[in-house]
Amino acid sequence: MNDTHTIHDVIVLGGGAPAVSAIHCARDYGLDATIVPGSPTRVDLLHRPFRVWDGGRELRAHTVVIATGEGPIAPVYRDWLAHDRHGRLITADDSTRTNIDGVFAAGCEAACDARRWLGLVEAA
Repeated sequence: MNDTHTIHDVIVLGGGAPAVSAIHCARDYGLDATIVPGSPTRVDLLHRPFRVWDGGRELRAHTVVIATGEGPIAPVYRDWLAHDRHGRLITADDSTRTNIDGVFAAGCEAACDARRWLGLVEAA
């Protein structure tokens, strides 16, 4: 199935409590949010809208939330996202922002940051 005609507000990537929290918060904020449990097959975090592949399904969104928890990020993200020598995602101080504008890390707070970012982008 190909979902390239729909551009979501946010795609939540990951599983467990951080992903569930992020998807619920995003939807509570009124965002058009979809989730890819676990790691996607491939990502394109360079072009807008962002593109994420879940098997043969391509999804597009204005923002992405990486809900990975505390451990190392999946290899699919390592060419895109700044990470430390242990493979853990690096975010801006006191923030969920990653090194890519529009990509956030963690759970509910990341969904809140994505909503704020979307508002700033739409206003610009």
